[in-house]
Amino acid sequence: YGYKVDYESGTCPIFVTYHKSDEISSSIQYADELLDSTTMRWFTRSKRTTASREVQAIISGDVALHLFVKKDDADGRAFYYLGEARTRDVVDTEMPGENGAFLPVVKMKLDLKNPIDDGLYRYLTSRISD
Repeated sequence: YGYKVDYESGTCPIFVTYHKSDEISSSIQYADELLDSTTMRWFTRSKRTTASREVQAIISGDVALHLFVKKDDADGRAFYYLGEARTRDVVDTEMPGENGAFLPVVKMKLDLKNPIDDGLYRYLTSRISD
C-alpha cells in the first residue's frame, strides 16, 4: 500500500515507485517527485486528509519515517533505502480518481536526514531505464 504506520514500533516505511506505469489506476497515479537530493514531494494514499489517524502520526513525528524508492516496475521488487525523513509543508489537496471524480489526498515534502548519492539521484530521476 505504499506505506505502513506501525504504532507498536513507532516506524513508518514509505515505498515509492518513482516512474509509475501509465496503465495503473488514476487513483494511485501519485505525483511523487524528488525535488533535489534531500527533498521529495510525497502524497499519502487517496481518501486521506490531515485529520486521518495515520496521517496525524506521520506529520506529528510520532513515527520515524524511512523512505525507500525504486525507479520503476522494471526494477522488480528491489527498492533503494534513501534514509530517514521528516515532513514539512503539509497540505490537504485532491487528485483525479475514476470517472472524473476527485479524491482527497495529503501532499507534503519529505526532508531526508542525509542527501542521496548523486549517481543514485540521477538514476532515479532519469526517464530512460538502463
